[in-house]
Amino acid sequence: MGESDRTDEERMHQLFKEEVQRWVGQVVEGLEIFAQGDPQSEGDRVEQWENLQNLALRIMKICEAMIGGLQGGEEAIGMTRESLEEIRRMLEDFCQLAEEEYGNREEEVPAALREIIKEVETRLEKGEEEQAATVLRENWRRLIEASGGDGLEWEDWSRGVADAEKKVMEAEKKMKEAEEKLEQARKKEQDAKEERERVLASLLWRNEQWEQAIKEFGRGEKEQVARPDVERLRRELETADRRLTDAEIDRKASETELETARRELENWNTEFERVTQAPKKVMEAEKKMKDREEKLEQAREVEQKAKEERGKVLEALLYRNGLWEQAIKEFGRGEEEQVERPDVVALQGELETADRRLTDAQEHRKARENEVETARRELENWNLEFERMTQAPGATRTLRAWVLAVSESDMAEKDLAEARGKLTDCEVRLFLTGDSSHPAAAKQKEDGGEREFEEAREERKKAFDKRMEACEKWQESREELEEAKKKLEEASEKCEEAKEKWVRAREKGQEEADKKLMEAKKKLEEAREECEWAEKKCEEASKKFEEEDKKWERARKEWEEAKKEWEEAKKKWEEAKKKWEAKKEWRRAIEKCQKEELESARRTAAEALQDLKTCEQSLEAARQRRVTTARAYLQASRRRRALEQLRHLLNRVPDLETLGNENPAVDTAPSSPSDPS
Repeated sequence: MGESDRTDEERMHQLFKEEVQRWVGQVVEGLEIFAQGDPQSEGDRVEQWENLQNLALRIMKICEAMIGGLQGGEEAIGMTRESLEEIRRMLEDFCQLAEEEYGNREEEVPAALREIIKEVETRLEKGEEEQAATVLRENWRRLIEASGGDGLEWEDWSRGVADAEKKVMEAEKKMKEAEEKLEQARKKEQDAKEERERVLASLLWRNEQWEQAIKEFGRGEKEQVARPDVERLRRELETADRRLTDAEIDRKASETELETARRELENWNTEFERVTQAPKKVMEAEKKMKDREEKLEQAREVEQKAKEERGKVLEALLYRNGLWEQAIKEFGRGEEEQVERPDVVALQGELETADRRLTDAQEHRKARENEVETARRELENWNLEFERMTQAPGATRTLRAWVLAVSESDMAEKDLAEARGKLTDCEVRLFLTGDSSHPAAAKQKEDGGEREFEEAREERKKAFDKRMEACEKWQESREELEEAKKKLEEASEKCEEAKEKWVRAREKGQEEADKKLMEAKKKLEEAREECEWAEKKCEEASKKFEEEDKKWERARKEWEEAKKEWEEAKKKWEEAKKKWEAKKEWRRAIEKCQKEELESARRTAAEALQDLKTCEQSLEAARQRRVTTARAYLQASRRRRALEQLRHLLNRVPDLETLGNENPAVDTAPSSPSDPS
């Protein structure tokens, strides 16, 4: 029977704690709207706004401390009642002050502004964010004029939009021109492929004609030509052999030069690849540097959040210690008697956790700073490498042009060798064609050989012309090399100028950093003076503490007398417990009713909270484009809704006296028969 009663009592207390926590959470969310305002937009009400903001912060601190006190157990019910009464009183003052502040705010807003803002709010409530933005853009000039502006912001914005449209049109035009050039390049490539196919087809046709002529005419082993013609053909054959030998020597020399040029080109290509890697490495190093800086910034944010969290926990711990000292002064305690402080122990554990998080965040930030420094050194090294190797691309391009000219000359040499080979074949055919018994056939073959000989000469002449053209191209490539050298010198001069500008900018940044360092030192001195003043205050507080110790001795004697009275009250409590057991069934019925009321109140609070969040999200889109007066009006309207929610919550604050009369488990039931305090 006793265990069941104890379970019901704990359940009732748990429901009470959850309801108070939800109510306090809603109050804190409503007050955060007022705590996040912009004092600069409040005009002449800066002092009144600061009072309003400070009052909201005080209420939130008390709410947070009350939630921490609920974790202590049943003995915190009395403290919770006092906190709720204080919060009720402060909320009434806050609502009255906010009503005075924002009730007169509408009179300052012109009628034109009020109509525009009302239309924007209507659009936002319907979920039409785009239409609301359109209304703001159309009436932006009216908003500025109504607030006393001259419309310069609107004109700047209009000019910016026009410039952006022009740049978009220019970019589209350049894109079309680039597409047309690409199409022309593709057509040229296709024409070059077709020309190559035609030349290849004609070459194959010539080879087929040559083979067919050999098959049709042929030559026997015993066929001879007249002696004078043979001597002449032999002399021409010897001349052709000498020319062929000279051509082979020239070809081998050209091949040697080409091989040397190719080796040099390979060396330059290797150097060029190494140089081209320098800009990539510089870009990678810069990207890596940016990533490290972003991570460092994130680490600093984490460290700042850890510091803020530690400050909150420390503030709560100090607040609880203050309440503890106050309880000691009021009730006192013996030297051997101790009372459990689970809330203080929990806060101390949270403080230790916050300290560990802060230490980890500081170590993480230091590691990120080391990574940033490493990336900065790597970037400086690659910048030096890039500056040292800037001359390689121009020389490589010139060398490639020269090797291309040599290659074309080599192709001309090959064409010339082929023409000489054909000439030799014609001379051999003339030497071996015909018989003295067939002079007409021999004459015909001789004429055909002479024609082929003339064709071979023409091909040789064409090959020589190609070689001359290759030499001219090589000369042009040398001129391009000279121009590239000049451009390289100009680029190096520009690079030096940019380097000087960078050095000047770095010196300027160093001077600004030194100024900020001096300002920080001054602030540090001021902080030290304030610290000395705080130490003096601590000494005065220690003297007062000694006086309080004397009072504590007197209070201890009074506590002993109160202990005797408590023993008598314990007997009365046993009698009350018997009566309380008789009301068990009645309490269960009340519990069911309270659950329904709690669920209904929870749903109402959730709907109010959802409406508050919806209003904040809807007004966020229009907040960036509003002027100062319009922004103040919108903030006032939003805060007015939050004020209505706070009034609604204020009417729903649990009345613990009524709850105690209806529910003895919350107010009249004592905590434990064996707890003397």
